[in-house]
Order: sequence, then structure tokens, then C-alpha cells
Amino acid sequence: MLCGVTLLQFMEKVADRGASEHVVYHLGWKYALDLELDYQGFHSTVLVYFRDRLEQKEAERMIFDGMVKLLMELGFGEAKGQAAAR
Repeated sequence: MLCGVTLLQFMEKVADRGASEHVVYHLGWKYALDLELDYQGFHSTVLVYFRDRLEQKEAERMIFDGMVKLLMELGFGEAKGQAAAR
């Protein structure tokens, strides 16, 4: 879930506090994150700790690479060079 919150946070350009509030009050975020409507959220510092742990394990690109792979599998993109071959 924190990966999804981080992606939405980047896309919407909101700070950690705003992102943690969006998780509680924004129905679009709840839908995108597959959360129950009564989900109460988490403290904004959880995002700071999450990013710190990613950095410590040198896994900063994990979210981006995982999303690109998933989008490719779902057919939302084409591998480089395939569009010209068609």
C-alpha cells in the first residue's frame, strides 16, 4: 500500500501530511489503493520511514520498476522499438 501511496503522492504533488490525509478522505485514493471506505489511515511519518528503508536497502527504484513491469504486463505500454515494428 505504501508503494501506491508514494506513487499517488508523486503524481498529485502532495507532501507527506497531505498524502496521509488523502488516504483517509479522498475516495479516489481509497479506490486506487483498494482500501475499505472506513480505513483510518496512518501517520505521515510512516512515509518518511518507508522511503528511508527503501534507501537503506538500495531499493529506491523498486516502485518505479515494479509499476513499469505491471503496466507492460497489462498492456498499457510497449517495449522500446516495438511501435515502429508494427
